[in-house]
Formats: sequence, structure tokens, C-alpha cells
Amino acid sequence: ALSVKKINACRKIVEDIIDKNIVRYGINTGFGKFSSVVIDKKDTVLLQKKIVLSHAVGVGIPLSEDVVRGIMLLKLNSFLQGYSGVRIEVAETLIAMINKNVIPFIPEKGSVGASGDLAPLSHMALVMTGKGKAYFNGKLIRGKSAMNKAGISILELRQKEGLAILNGTQVMTSMAAVSLLKAANLIKSADIIGAMSLEALKGSLSPFDA
Repeated sequence: ALSVKKINACRKIVEDIIDKNIVRYGINTGFGKFSSVVIDKKDTVLLQKKIVLSHAVGVGIPLSEDVVRGIMLLKLNSFLQGYSGVRIEVAETLIAMINKNVIPFIPEKGSVGASGDLAPLSHMALVMTGKGKAYFNGKLIRGKSAMNKAGISILELRQKEGLAILNGTQVMTSMAAVSLLKAANLIKSADIIGAMSLEALKGSLSPFDA
């Protein structure tokens, strides 16, 4: 309930900026070196759609399912802090995708990791908006089909939301977290394998004395 209040309060700030025609980065301006270019109010929604499409240029094999689920969970956690300016519907879309196992096809290469994992996160945004590709019930299908089969409403991006989805480090964080869990499992497995090998060889315990 607290997270919902924080998300709604932050979204109200964005709506006020739009209504009062206050110039703010990423809401009614271009991005990066185009930050000084003011975008007409009627084009601010289209701007968010275009930032997703322009950055969805990743290449290579797809990230694994566990990494992608981690990405979605981390992005959701970021939104729940209430500082991103997105509507509650954006968070609810991610919750539904996680719960119903709609896994976006995210190529592993493309992010520069400077202003965040822009390229890979854009591929996640594609599926949220009914584009791109996703895995559902073990099959790779069109993003729109995956969302429809799972009974999840297609998200229509509004001001600030495309930027909010793309701008973050959730991909590298998920990859690091999964790697850490695998490393911990590997260390535990090595200890067990070593102990069982020693047992099978009837080895001496004395070398293990403190």
C-alpha cells in the first residue's frame, strides 16, 4: 500500500509538469545531447514509444530465463521505490508478466552500461507494449501473442515511462546476482565432492586438523 501511494504521488508530479508545460528532461525534452530540444506537448507520448524502438537493437543469443526474470523483478523493485514517475499500471504489468511467466526475448549484447542497460531493457519494454518476442509455455512467439495468451493487458506508454523502463542497471545486476548464486552453489558442491571423495578413498582426517 505504501509503494502504491509513493508511485501515485510521484506520477502526480509528472502530470503536473505536463499540465503546466514545465520543461523537464525526458518528459518534454529530447534525450542525451538533445536534452535542450523541447518536445511539443502533443508529441510527448510518441517520444516515449520512439525511445524504446530506437534502442531495441540488441544482438546475439538471448539471456537465460533466470536472468530475465531477475531483470523484471529488479525493475519492479525500482518502480516500487516511488521515484520513477511511472503509473501504477507499469508496475502491475511487470507483476503479471512475472507471475504468468512471460519471458521477454532479450539479446545478450548491446548495452554500454553507461546510462544503464538501455538496449536490453528496451527489449523488455517491447514485450510490455505488445511488440518484440517472448517465451511463453516454452515457445518463442510474438510479444503481443504472449501477452494475449497470458491474459495481460498491453501497456500504452505515457510521458516519462519509456525512459523510466530503459534507464537502469537491472540487467547487469541480475547477471551478477545469478552468477553469485551459481558461485555459492559451486563452492558448496566442491566441498561436498571433496568430502565424499575423501570418504571413498578412506583418506586421513588428520590433514584437516585446525
